[in-house]
Amino acid sequence: MLRLSRTRRAILLTCGLAAVGALTFGIASAAIPGPDNQLHACYKTGGKKPGAMRAIDSAASCATGELPLQWALRPLNAVIAPNGALIHGSGVTAISHPSTGVYDVTFSAALDQCVETASSGDFSPTVVGAYAGVIGPGVVEVHAWNLTGQPVDRIVQLVVSC
Repeated sequence: MLRLSRTRRAILLTCGLAAVGALTFGIASAAIPGPDNQLHACYKTGGKKPGAMRAIDSAASCATGELPLQWALRPLNAVIAPNGALIHGSGVTAISHPSTGVYDVTFSAALDQCVETASSGDFSPTVVGAYAGVIGPGVVEVHAWNLTGQPVDRIVQLVVSC
């Protein structure tokens, strides 16, 4: 019969627990946050610990006596070059540049409860500003214009907060 010293048993037990913990954490963290870039949680409204909050998988439901909460971990955003190329961004899956001063930005998340803000990244006195609005599932259209109201191709910054 194989006999292990106390030290070796302690090392094996520690390694085993660490492996189980890492596996459990890996499975739990794989689904949080959800694919919608949102952190989902449940907020306890009564009982022994009112105000307690727990993170849940986006597909999970809150228990009786809990309210669901969700918030974006980081805003969806895009910085777009005058030619419609993505300079950098978060959650962007595609950009099209259908006409002068118009950029259609597709994000990986639903935008039905989000706020879009666009601005010109060009400090040229000829650029007045930019406007953004949702035109389809996950798609924001951005318009940039000059002092006379004519569309212009310029660097545009877009932030979508959900």
